[in-house]
Amino acid sequence: MRNSIRAALFTLACLAVIPAYGGSAPDLTIALAPDSGSFSPTGDTVDAGDCLSQYCVLFSGAITNNDTDDSIMSLGPASVLFATTPASGGLSIDETFYNDVPGILIGDPTYSYPDSSPYYQYTGPIFGIDVAPGTTPGIYDGTLSVYTQYGTNDTGPGETFTADFSVDVLAPEPSAASLLLAGCLPLAIWFGVKRRCRSSEASR
Repeated sequence: MRNSIRAALFTLACLAVIPAYGGSAPDLTIALAPDSGSFSPTGDTVDAGDCLSQYCVLFSGAITNNDTDDSIMSLGPASVLFATTPASGGLSIDETFYNDVPGILIGDPTYSYPDSSPYYQYTGPIFGIDVAPGTTPGIYDGTLSVYTQYGTNDTGPGETFTADFSVDVLAPEPSAASLLLAGCLPLAIWFGVKRRCRSSEASR
């Protein structure tokens, strides 16, 4: 009886690790590393070096063409959709994808550019999220979608591949002047109370 229960549990465990697409790898894999970034209203981001805007959170990683039939896969366009809806125009995709990601990937792991960089895989900046001034602080969960054409068995309108990410828009930190004012206010109140006490004692 125990052996049959163990066998059933083992079967369920094996089924649990089988990918939803039936065991065959998708034509394209998008791996973001990291898949989350933060932004402060002062313009300080995790890394905005490849973004067109300084008010941007940059996401890097790897895009891999998993085909092995020498087919050419065309990448783009790319778009983002947020599950947590920001204010209109608050968050938008930067043009990083079109500036850095190659337009095509070859479905052959042995193929490479003349400089020996892989042509079936791209690693580096993938896309950025521009953060408009005044965006409400909070964590915004989003999904990157990349449209592709002409991969393995892709004779129709094309396929879309996705990757999830999140942007943490931080609340503005108080300025030095406001901190100084906040620290001086209790002292001013204390001196005022003390002065009134002295005046009342003198009038007696």
